[in-house]
Amino acid sequence: MNENGYWTAEEILEQMPKDWPEYEPTAAAFRRCADK
Repeated sequence: MNENGYWTAEEILEQMPKDWPEYEPTAAAFRRCADK
């Protein structure tokens, strides 16, 4: 969690099943948002 008590993008991605078909597009979107 970051200082505001929210999960970071990486923490959320770690909870997602890697074999989920939507994992890669979702991970890419999370990372784009996290970079802002």
